[in-house]
Amino acid sequence: MLVLGNDFQHKNRDFAIAVWQQVLQAGEACELVLAGLHVKSSSSKQGEEELLAKHVDLRGSAHTIGHVTPASREWLLANAHAVLYPSSAEGFGFVPYEAAALGTPTTFASFGPLKEVSGVNTTPKLWTIDAFAKDLTALLSDPQAADLRIAHLQAAIAQHTWDGFARTLIDFFQHVIAMPTVFTSTVAGTAAADSALASIMSSKAYRATEKLRKVKNKFSKG
Repeated sequence: MLVLGNDFQHKNRDFAIAVWQQVLQAGEACELVLAGLHVKSSSSKQGEEELLAKHVDLRGSAHTIGHVTPASREWLLANAHAVLYPSSAEGFGFVPYEAAALGTPTTFASFGPLKEVSGVNTTPKLWTIDAFAKDLTALLSDPQAADLRIAHLQAAIAQHTWDGFARTLIDFFQHVIAMPTVFTSTVAGTAAADSALASIMSSKAYRATEKLRKVKNKFSKG
């Protein structure tokens, strides 16, 4: 069982250890690998060490291996029986998708971007050790449950492509451009308008979106 990520508190690696210990108590023997750096602040290191110091269940041992290279990361994701990803604050949450692409199922909470984008509705809805342990045990003991979790995430990967995102973003921009002008926001006076336009065109944001505008023109002509 793999927990991949630095030990920021929101990654909940100490929670993951407690989940793993409950999986062992349910009779599912497995090793735990904690891969990721110990950070200097907002770390769960102390909580992890306290839990592991009390660990006596011989059905599994924990291995903390620190930072891993991209190649080692890929190997771990491909060779784990399951990944536990109990993060409680993610902008997107790549790890479950990376694992699924390599044929490995993941337990994660049913919330936020992961829930919205993946469309998976069978992951834990309660933030409890029992709920996570139950889901993880199913993935470890039931090949059908594991394959279904992988298939759901792989389907999400296939659906959300870079090309699809680019087209959606361009459609959004075109929708905004086509919206009626809010007259109260227009700049009064030619000199002031010219000054405002010059300011916009010289801004970092305008320069940074130059490629997007070129892509928009390409699609418009096509």
